Amino acid sequence: MNGYDKVAKISLPTTINTDGVNVFLIKGDTITLVDAGHNIEGSWEVFNDQLKSYGYTVKDIKQIIITHHHVDHIGFIKYFDHDITLIGHSDCERWLNPTTPFLEQHDVFFNELFNQLSVPDDLAKQYLIHKNDHVIENAHRGIDLKVKEGSEIPDLSEWRIVHTFGHCQGHISLFHPEDKILIGGDILMPHISPNPILEPPLHIGGERLRPQIQLNETLRKLFDLQIERVLPGHGEDITNARELINIRLKRQHERAIRIRDWLVEEPMTAFEVCSRLFPKSYKSRLGLTLFETVGHLDYLIAQNLIIEARRKDGFNYSVNIKSKQY
Repeated sequence: MNGYDKVAKISLPTTINTDGVNVFLIKGDTITLVDAGHNIEGSWEVFNDQLKSYGYTVKDIKQIIITHHHVDHIGFIKYFDHDITLIGHSDCERWLNPTTPFLEQHDVFFNELFNQLSVPDDLAKQYLIHKNDHVIENAHRGIDLKVKEGSEIPDLSEWRIVHTFGHCQGHISLFHPEDKILIGGDILMPHISPNPILEPPLHIGGERLRPQIQLNETLRKLFDLQIERVLPGHGEDITNARELINIRLKRQHERAIRIRDWLVEEPMTAFEVCSRLFPKSYKSRLGLTLFETVGHLDYLIAQNLIIEARRKDGFNYSVNIKSKQY
């Protein structure tokens, strides 16, 4: 039996993605659940019904691996009241078991960030209220076993942990080197690209991370692994991973160049770019639209195509006229 035959997919409802959310059972001497669904009405019942169709119950699951801490991937953790091992990257700890200092750091980071990006106060306040609700909803328990790149998983020696940062810090995937299978969480999905979500630095006072740059590096790393099948957190299996990775990188570059062309005309703030890039959704989906915008700006800065200048009221972005590509 190869690695793929040992994996059973369970598709569950979620309010976040129209493709639903996938969790995976890895069958063996120790039954492992990868990700834990979205705790919305009816989803726990659907999960139990699908478990039963595979011949298992919740009590059979001995360990849970979470690819990342987002609410649609950790929702059922609270329901596992028997002795179970929760496995994940160390960064997930601060989201799953948030401390008062972390919550304070979280608000300070976003208030300062939104000031730098020239986000109107009312939209910034609305975002923070919504985001804090999610952080509190995430609060379940700490990570029992913290893993990193290359780690073996107990009783799953044929699988390896791969760091797949970019969608968020602490995002991991499970790679089966022999069969070239990746259980990929949200790092590569068939119909949409993952949002490069901004998060507080890993350490108080640390430099802001650049998730779009991380995401592109992750995609190139996955390309080199020559993956033959990706089992994504949303949507159907991906069997053309290398082709899809090239498409994702190309489209991100093209959208960034579109922004660069706007900045040839006039300097803009990040919020001005965001409202022009997403005119119909930037108010209702501030976080996702702004994070993508900042990701493109970070990418352009890294390519030496634009310049970020600090003003009294925030950052301003303009084209780099010294660039050879200008």
